[in-house]
Amino acid sequence: MKRNRVSAVTAGAALVVGSTLTLMSPAVAADVNPFDPTFVPNTTDDLVGVGSDTTQIVTHDIAVAYNAGRASGRIASFAADGAPATVTLRSGLAAITRPNGSGAGKKLLYAPDNNPHVSFARSSSTLNPAEITGGLKQAAFAVDGLQMAVSSSATNAPAELTIDQILRIYKGEVTNWSQVGGRPGAIRALIPQSGSGTLSFFTSQLTAANGGIPFTPVASSTQEHSDVDVKGDPNAIAPFSSARATITSTVDALGGWKATRAVYNVVRTADLASGTLGSTLTNVFGEDGWICGPDGRAVIERAGFEQLASTEDGGACGQFVTDPVSNLKTSDQADAVATTTTLAASAPGNRTVALRATVGTGGGAPAAGKVEFREGESVVGSAFTSGGVASLTLSGVSVGSHQYTATFVPTRANDFTPSESAPQQVVVKTPAAVTVTGVSAPYGKAKTVTVKATVNGAAATGSVRVAVGTGAARAYPLSRGTATVPVAAGTAAGALRVVASLPGSASVDPASRTFTLKIAKAKGSVTAKLVKAKVKASQRGVLRVTVKPAGVPVTGKVTVKAGSKVVGRGVVRNGKVTVKLAKLKKGTHRLVVSYGGDRNVTGAKARTLKVKVTR
Repeated sequence: MKRNRVSAVTAGAALVVGSTLTLMSPAVAADVNPFDPTFVPNTTDDLVGVGSDTTQIVTHDIAVAYNAGRASGRIASFAADGAPATVTLRSGLAAITRPNGSGAGKKLLYAPDNNPHVSFARSSSTLNPAEITGGLKQAAFAVDGLQMAVSSSATNAPAELTIDQILRIYKGEVTNWSQVGGRPGAIRALIPQSGSGTLSFFTSQLTAANGGIPFTPVASSTQEHSDVDVKGDPNAIAPFSSARATITSTVDALGGWKATRAVYNVVRTADLASGTLGSTLTNVFGEDGWICGPDGRAVIERAGFEQLASTEDGGACGQFVTDPVSNLKTSDQADAVATTTTLAASAPGNRTVALRATVGTGGGAPAAGKVEFREGESVVGSAFTSGGVASLTLSGVSVGSHQYTATFVPTRANDFTPSESAPQQVVVKTPAAVTVTGVSAPYGKAKTVTVKATVNGAAATGSVRVAVGTGAARAYPLSRGTATVPVAAGTAAGALRVVASLPGSASVDPASRTFTLKIAKAKGSVTAKLVKAKVKASQRGVLRVTVKPAGVPVTGKVTVKAGSKVVGRGVVRNGKVTVKLAKLKKGTHRLVVSYGGDRNVTGAKARTLKVKVTR
């Protein structure tokens, strides 16, 4: 199993950050959250933050380092979870319920829940439309991974999971670890609490893996990044911050699937333009702020995150924006592999467009990331790469000319550069459709197949080409969009394949349909007549046998019995056969004539005949 365990150095760093707790008496320490500020923020220039559980530790560490030697203008970051249940945001204020998660923190920055005493919100998810409308902006500062976490002491999970396996677990399709290569055990799937940024990001990953179709995960709620429900349970699994996993010794991060994301600090747009407050926010969170500088980098990396590269170095650290940050270039990145993206686009019919992007790396490892497909400036869809290829099919596309481009967005900007394809143009034609029906009838009877053709829902004109069985296709005229195709009575019994096609044009899609007409065997009917009803014992009697249906080829064999003894056989040709009987002893004999059937006609018996044999 791939293990992300806390090291002695990291553990030591964590203890240093929280070392103020060791100065308190046990009674006091029990009431203090280790990731809350050790002071009560002032009412003037301290920056008060709440929100994400994912970044509560790294932001606490940043605050401790930044605040060293400062008596005001400090960072005060309150933890998302833990005791006490309430927090006092600033001196002289009444306590409020501790905001738990990205969503809960950001809500306090805009109406109707705006709290003017909150300066910023930690967030592990990008702004949603309501938050943007509420006047918020976000400044990304680090990159975090998201992986699946299990108990480090004992687990039934395999060492790695793919995103498809994770999707099936959270859809309830996989319920036992043995189904994905682990040891037997009923899976206990967990997801973060409502309002969590990690929940939002994780469900977006599941939705993407599910073909863009949202669904309700089959899972129990747990506190984001808490080990309480995971540790010691060999069947538990939960999404977990990669950074948080490195400093949580009771959980292991599984190998296999891993997604990366930017993490943010969120502020009010109005506050950025507000004199001293705006300057302080910019000096802490902005492009040239403390967090995006070398001092911030040391703290961020010690907490297990990767600092985003500065804008000067082609990164996105500290930019106040509303859109999600996809440029995940980090400060410690190696030279990224240059990529090229080529796009193939086609219109296969029925108002669909097939897009296939190939991301080249000059012969290196396949590029990992996603491709965003655009028509003009609008993103019409996206797909993750597999083996350097991403495919997407658009439906319901309007008839006419369309131009598309593909943009590759790497999962890790450290590994690959983004790239964009040249535009590709396709023409979506008017859709056409063909339906084929037929009335089944047995062998020996004429049948018909009805073909209906439409163009954009209206009856087609011209002709339709139809191939019956192994015969060549022929043109049949359409009348009000319908053509009738005869099927000969002598067509063999069985499944008859009929293919009807409507040729396309410069503006209309071609269309075709395959239909199977089932032809049953005809019911056989046998008549037999003795040439002579009386013969001598020295002579052989003669029977003339006719097998129907008439008018079509009938083959097979006829058997004549006198009692249990076979006294004559014959091969039917074109429905008739003459059978010479064996010599019979004197007396009257009852003859039973049986037809054994063939591939087109069922077997049958004639009425019993009597032949008299004399000396």
